[in-house]
Amino acid sequence: MVFFFIVDPKASKFFKDVVFDDSYTIIGLGQGFGKSVDSLERFWFILENRADIKKLKRDWVFTRPIRHVQYEKMNFDVFVVKDKRVVTHRGVIYPQQGAVTVASGWFFFDTTKLIHLHEEHPLHYIKKIIRFDTYIQYAAYGNSVLHDPTLLFFYEPSLGFEGSFEILTHRTPEPVSMVNAQEAINKEMEVLDPSTHFQVILPLTDSFNRANTDRVKLIVECSKAVYTKYEHEGREKGPWQPTPIEIISYWRDDK
Repeated sequence: MVFFFIVDPKASKFFKDVVFDDSYTIIGLGQGFGKSVDSLERFWFILENRADIKKLKRDWVFTRPIRHVQYEKMNFDVFVVKDKRVVTHRGVIYPQQGAVTVASGWFFFDTTKLIHLHEEHPLHYIKKIIRFDTYIQYAAYGNSVLHDPTLLFFYEPSLGFEGSFEILTHRTPEPVSMVNAQEAINKEMEVLDPSTHFQVILPLTDSFNRANTDRVKLIVECSKAVYTKYEHEGREKGPWQPTPIEIISYWRDDK
């Protein structure tokens, strides 16, 4: 796949608008880690010293725009990290083509820069996916590892909804009947939660819905408080299912 771009001839600063202090690190990782593709381990690097970080900020100013690039499965990410959390994903590098994406577009990139960074500031890492039953467990774990020197960074969990539950309700054989049931439950939920911080899902491909013409299953994502309050005659309310809390973390793995 080839992407074409309108060329902006202006120079582009890779770390523009980032004001670094001693709490920052810059980490370069290959996206292919743990897969069959090349993980680009020969390029992985980490900068933890403010002087090294400021030097990279000065050096990574790109002036040669590229009109088109071809998608590379083996691409390279550069992250700005503060206090073990990703502040910003600064861009992607395509090492084979020698291309880097910055806010203003794609520019020529000398891949030997990554080789030198790895030689001078080598990094080896492992990725872990950790799941928690409750937010309290996650918070306790997060606080316990924040000062672990082997932790590089982690992505905080997405907590859009506390959990979900199923509702079984009457329907007729007509397909529109399922949609009508969804709309009716939406209105019932709005009474309990006027902020509409909920979602009523109609899983059309669910085996129950495919097999039954007199009842329909819907899934409601919402807060535990709304679940507790919800009661409606003629509807079968299923058990509360907390949303799994999951984080992806990256750890130093010095060999």
